[in-house]
Amino acid sequence: MLAIAGLWDRWRDPEGEEMLSCTMVVTEPSDWMELYHDRMPVILDGKQIDSWLDGSAEIEVLRPAEESALKERPVSRRVNKVGNDDDPTLIEEAA
Repeated sequence: MLAIAGLWDRWRDPEGEEMLSCTMVVTEPSDWMELYHDRMPVILDGKQIDSWLDGSAEIEVLRPAEESALKERPVSRRVNKVGNDDDPTLIEEAA
């Protein structure tokens, strides 16, 4: 399981219409992730989830995850097209 830090809010406009919003919290990339992107999601380990959810988490949870938290493997280039999202073969390792 992968737990990613996020925030959500509920807002009402003056007419009373409600809007729900959410965001994924990002941080600087780990050395490995920096090869692909200039930021990465905050990945919570099992010991950090409860403190994140109850608001008592320390600032250290915003540091990049350990390199071992994610595994890199090649997948089909078809993952880049939203129209293919319902194809379960996209997560299979590519040759």
